[in-house]
Amino acid sequence: MTKDDATLAGGAGLLLFAVQHNFEQSYASGDEGWDYDRGALEGSSFLQLPGWLNWMTANIGYHHVHHLSARIPSYCLVACHDENAALFSQVRRIRLAQVPAALKCILWDTVTQRIVSVAELQRRGAQAPLAFKRREPDEWCRREAARAREQDRESAGRGLRSSR
Repeated sequence: MTKDDATLAGGAGLLLFAVQHNFEQSYASGDEGWDYDRGALEGSSFLQLPGWLNWMTANIGYHHVHHLSARIPSYCLVACHDENAALFSQVRRIRLAQVPAALKCILWDTVTQRIVSVAELQRRGAQAPLAFKRREPDEWCRREAARAREQDRESAGRGLRSSR
């Protein structure tokens, strides 16, 4: 693999990952109002890829399952999704042909708590919100680590596992 091939492959991977979170009307919230389950089910998408691309990307299209339980390995995501289909029925599905449109959704609208496009904000006559605030890395890392441990405990309590 050449350096250009690796760059292209890495760029494609980043693009697919970005679409998992940035799509029209994706859920987003600040620290205070964050809802873990809502973030997992409304803030991540089910990227419907051909089987060979799922295999090459370690099932990145099933990223929404990972958001409910990070302990499920990539090779079990499909089975877990299938076994819990009712739970994931409302997760936004995105096909490869829809990826370019999803990439336009790059702003966090703090009023509606959704990811939106610049064009949508302009249609409403709204100003682009400042959604980011500076945090001390050490404090933030400790809080996120504690939150991840709590989420793992909650995921285990939900019984979200794959038997395959």
